[in-house]
Amino acid sequence: MDKKKILYVIHRSWPYLGGAERLFWEWAKSSRDAGYDVTIFTTDVWDIEYFHDRSKRRIEISEEEVEGIKIKRFKVISWPSKVYWGALRTLSNTPLKFFSFTFGYPYIFLPGYLWKMIFLREKFDLVNAGVFPHLFLTYPALQYAKRMKIPSVCTPLVHLGEPHTSNNGTCYFLSTKHVELLKHFDRIATMTHMEKEAILRKGIDEKKIHVIGAGVTPDEVWGGNGARFRDKYKIRGKIVLQISTQTHEKGSPHVIEAMKILWQRGIEATLILIGQVMNDFDAYFFHQPSWVYEKVIVLDYIDEEIKKDALDACSVFVMPSKAESFGIVYLEAWLYKKPVIGAYAGALSEMIQNGKDGFLVPFSDIHMLSEYIRLLLEYPTLANAMGQNGYLKVLKQHTWDRSCEKIQSLYEGLLAHGQDQNRNRYQPHR
Repeated sequence: MDKKKILYVIHRSWPYLGGAERLFWEWAKSSRDAGYDVTIFTTDVWDIEYFHDRSKRRIEISEEEVEGIKIKRFKVISWPSKVYWGALRTLSNTPLKFFSFTFGYPYIFLPGYLWKMIFLREKFDLVNAGVFPHLFLTYPALQYAKRMKIPSVCTPLVHLGEPHTSNNGTCYFLSTKHVELLKHFDRIATMTHMEKEAILRKGIDEKKIHVIGAGVTPDEVWGGNGARFRDKYKIRGKIVLQISTQTHEKGSPHVIEAMKILWQRGIEATLILIGQVMNDFDAYFFHQPSWVYEKVIVLDYIDEEIKKDALDACSVFVMPSKAESFGIVYLEAWLYKKPVIGAYAGALSEMIQNGKDGFLVPFSDIHMLSEYIRLLLEYPTLANAMGQNGYLKVLKQHTWDRSCEKIQSLYEGLLAHGQDQNRNRYQPHR
């Protein structure tokens, strides 16, 4: 009997494993382990800014197989000219749905992928496409699924933004086009109940929406050596750590401003920032005084061993981001029994129990952020209790085994339903 085939579609994939990319990679591996033939369609982007800046890094290999999973990367086409952007905007504003959906915000042109999805004759049995706001990926995937009459799943990873603000971010993730698209997918996989509720408020059938969540594999996260990290970077004293893309949306400048308040009060700690440095943060950090440079280490990309060592070494994990649909890195910090600080934004108020396993602050509130960092640095008993609570929560609720079991169950239900429909279609009429 031939293996059933699943196609995953996402904007970036292995070897880059940020939050969304890791989610799809873990699901892909679980599909492989469940006996499916798995393919990933993605772009050639490494640095996220490569979508609009050709001076950034891309992945050269267009096709490869990794751990039994086939990966096909399509080349992003981008020209830094007003004519190019104007053309895409014009196409996105046409009444023709194909152009409106495939050339709209964030204005990314992926001709090889479009061609492939329009004329693809290979028969997959199911498609799971993400993530929003990338309609240039999700719309063609949905059209392929409809043309081939196979089940479709959308994993939108909606960033809910800041609550109670007019600019809460949902305009980019749940616009009229995104909502229309969601209505045509067979199922929607969300990370949290908050994301589900936000989609429900847009009039989507509740039966379609399944809360799957993300997770960690504890044995793969444990093993860090904090002493090794301290020796490598010549650090004494306490460490405040952020692991994320370094940009305004993730709150990176706010962490530095909060630490400046503490440093000026004589509270000593080294700030470690790990993750891709975006242009906006680069410009901000360039203008910092020299004494700040002496207290901050920016590591950009690192390997998993150094990341785990940093988690083991830190006293507090901080990521006051407003651009999160879940936040796997908080789980990783909790596995090292570290207290965490996030923002009242996205799904973090569902993830972090304020005052129990971490603290939440309003996005960009550097004074509250500095005060919570101070509390956790100066009161290790409080910090240890929060870290322990987070640790227990992860083991109970947030492992990849749980997430992958849920998504594979969703697939099995869809595929079984499709088989039943096909059988019924050929029953003789009585």
